[in-house]
Amino acid sequence: MCIICGDCNINLLNSNHASSSNFTSMLSSENIIPQITVPTRITENSMTLIDNILVRRDNIDTRCISGNLISGITDHLPNFLLYDKTTNQPENGSKRPLVHLYSQTNLDNFKHELTCVKTWGKLYQLPGDSVNELCEE
Repeated sequence: MCIICGDCNINLLNSNHASSSNFTSMLSSENIIPQITVPTRITENSMTLIDNILVRRDNIDTRCISGNLISGITDHLPNFLLYDKTTNQPENGSKRPLVHLYSQTNLDNFKHELTCVKTWGKLYQLPGDSVNELCEE
């Protein structure tokens, strides 16, 4: 399973915009599914879906529940993803604690995995000279 989270600054609610269409096509080609489908940034004049949780599931039985939290702190709504990993437990019953092991080896392995992704270049081919142009409705 691969989970990508971030403020992508591409409004997925605007499917007629070229950058949105290109972005969703690229995700679909890699079997990556947006988990958030409602607006994540709300102002007096607009609602956009620019904060994303994108998931590629290796196991179709894996269950995910996602959504937004209501918060008055900012105009961006915090997102959440609940991932049921019980279907992926090892059969021997071992339970490894959920911790991040920060080491040079793990960092190098992560960097190597990122270089194996073949579609990064498509992100740089999106039209527009700036992030603001990509987000215009």
